[in-house]
Amino acid sequence: QAIELAFFRGMSQREIAAKTNTPLGTVKTRLELGLKKIYDGLKELRDEL
Repeated sequence: QAIELAFFRGMSQREIAAKTNTPLGTVKTRLELGLKKIYDGLKELRDEL
């Protein structure tokens, strides 16, 4: 959800925290982990090509 709000809806980390009633640190962690999953998935696809 954090990835969607940040990148597809253009919300800041603080806005996401307020909207989801989640601590700012948790939002930052979720974004970092989500981006890592995306990166790793894309890297895996690239390696297959």
